Amino acid sequence: MADARTDPRSASIAAIRRYLQLRDWKETATKNDAITLFYSTIEGERLEVPLPTRRDFEGAERLISDALRTLSQLAEREAAELADDINSLGFDRIRSIIPDEQVRADSIDLNVATNFILSARRLVTATATNELVPSTFYGRITKDALAYTERCRFGHTFRGSFGFTIESPVIQNDEPPLPGIPQTPPFERRVIQRLVRGLHDVQKAEATENPGIIAENYERGFNANMCEALVDLISGTSDRLAIEVAWSPEWRPSPDVPSAPVFHIKPVTVEIVRDAANSLRRAETARELDILGKVIRLKSEHNPADLLDLTSPREIVIQWMSDEFGPLNVKVNLSPTDYIAALEAHRTGQMVSITGVLERINRTWILSYPKNVQIQF
Repeated sequence: MADARTDPRSASIAAIRRYLQLRDWKETATKNDAITLFYSTIEGERLEVPLPTRRDFEGAERLISDALRTLSQLAEREAAELADDINSLGFDRIRSIIPDEQVRADSIDLNVATNFILSARRLVTATATNELVPSTFYGRITKDALAYTERCRFGHTFRGSFGFTIESPVIQNDEPPLPGIPQTPPFERRVIQRLVRGLHDVQKAEATENPGIIAENYERGFNANMCEALVDLISGTSDRLAIEVAWSPEWRPSPDVPSAPVFHIKPVTVEIVRDAANSLRRAETARELDILGKVIRLKSEHNPADLLDLTSPREIVIQWMSDEFGPLNVKVNLSPTDYIAALEAHRTGQMVSITGVLERINRTWILSYPKNVQIQF
């Protein structure tokens, strides 16, 4: 038997029941414990939809097909399309549509698909991390954010306009809404709402040519990590993506997000978002810190022992385990004397401590204005 999740012609019994419940259909038992009856009054006429309670009896597949056909006629949609939506009731869905010029015979290049999946995963994980602990950027992802990402699904690609679907799970909402009292959405819904707010900020930043709109709203939208993940997704997939979000009917979207969000990526998007990421990184990291670690790389174009040569850069890279940012490789340009000390520390395997101003420029961590270079014996 075909799996109800992968067979586009079918849907699970539980999903069809939930679809009917969300539309206020009533349920009643029948004399046959293998069949339950749903009914509703539509335009003054009582309609009935019998459903099997389990799939392992003769006639179950026919009842499911009949139910889908009836419901698709009421919704004026194709049965296969409705079945796919029913199976995804417990998920918020993000659809990314690839432009037609990149599609050949209903397919795209494998490297484009691979990059999309990896970058989309990064974007989802970054969004979850920022929802848990809002900040201009973070050094490491949280276990809870990673666990959430693992629960997301990669849905069917869809024809016509070729694209990918990412499905974010939401828990079933068993509490009826009370008038005037907003419900607190689950964490999974809040993650996707943050993504939507951030994309909305991106569009406003494009319209005004002001990346500061993105940066100033990091507490509710994009932080630097989310910006960088979006840049990677666009750069490796297409700079003319369309992104649509379909909310699960289990929870109403918050008033500050649209009910049917649609975003169009433009070529200018990459530069706007990259500028916002750089701004967010500088705002947090441009401060004096002490770093401690082993020298893992040294670079000098001329004789490093020539203490009188002040024109040739002497660069080292220190592997630093930061409590705040996680493991970092930090570049430092040193004076001739300090470079010789770092060279000795590298030779003997000793650690080096340096004080300076930590900055992140693009994806490179740099310690500027170094001082107090000391070998830790």
